[in-house]
Amino acid sequence: MQFEDEKGRSWNCRIDWAAMRRAKGAGVDLSKVEEHLGDFYRGSVSLIDALWAVVAKQAETAKLSLADFEAGMTGDAISRGTEALVEGLRNFFPPSRSKLIAAANDEVKDGMAELHERFVKPSTESPES
Repeated sequence: MQFEDEKGRSWNCRIDWAAMRRAKGAGVDLSKVEEHLGDFYRGSVSLIDALWAVVAKQAETAKLSLADFEAGMTGDAISRGTEALVEGLRNFFPPSRSKLIAAANDEVKDGMAELHERFVKPSTESPES
């Protein structure tokens, strides 16, 4: 449930009710995590809002602002943060809900892999002359 940002800072994504309320106040209702997964994996602002809601107290202790946090959330840190957030949410909810989140997460990741295969993976076919 931890991830490292691009500045080398480690963040713990342990979810509690206070984090859930902060996220909802930022417009990201984490009780509806299944609806947000696609946005999270695309690296949307809602991901950063949700992560900030979870790590805000840690950042406050480290005397870091939202802008400081955002500066470290680029590149692979976005993927690491997404995975840590989803894991934290799975640990927060009861087992039956955790299984549902895991299934939805797998479906979204499969869809992202299909898109990657379709649009990003280099073609193995040689061009016709």
